[in-house]
Amino acid sequence: MSVPFGLTISNGNCFDMSRAAVVDLYDYLEPLFMDNWRDDNNPDKDYAGCFTGMFFGSIMPFSHLPSAEYRQACQWVDEAVDKLDSLKPYKSDLTAALQADPRYKTA
Repeated sequence: MSVPFGLTISNGNCFDMSRAAVVDLYDYLEPLFMDNWRDDNNPDKDYAGCFTGMFFGSIMPFSHLPSAEYRQACQWVDEAVDKLDSLKPYKSDLTAALQADPRYKTA
């Protein structure tokens, strides 16, 4: 397994981070995804399975999330940035990149 270079916000839009930051963010998000969005009966709604599976394929995706889930994931990223030192240098740029996605603004 190769660690992704960053967070894939949407197709063609990846926010690059250090490998340590990527691993820390994944470790923070993975249990939240599994607890909230695992659906073994419906692969189209198994956002957790897609997130973990693609991570092990060298991509950390948010590109597969619908608007409501995307906004929740952005909130989790904000929490992670405040808690994890490896993410703090990326706080403003990462927040801006996540909020620039049209799914963030969809009500």
